[in-house]
Amino acid sequence: MVLVGEMFQFNFDTLNWSVIGKLPFRVKTTLVGFWKGWLYFTSGQRDKGPEDPATKKVIGELWRTKLNLGS
Repeated sequence: MVLVGEMFQFNFDTLNWSVIGKLPFRVKTTLVGFWKGWLYFTSGQRDKGPEDPATKKVIGELWRTKLNLGS
């Protein structure tokens, strides 16, 4: 499993992925949901730091951000 710090969006029309944002650190096995214009992130396992992508602690926090995907 790979830790990533980017948020990706999949376009069904072009069948391509694009980066739409960045998390404050790399994470794996996070849960993500989009509801009423808000993108929520919770749980997962984070990296040791910017220079070390190895796994560190399990996260028990929640973040959200307003997201406008446009049309």
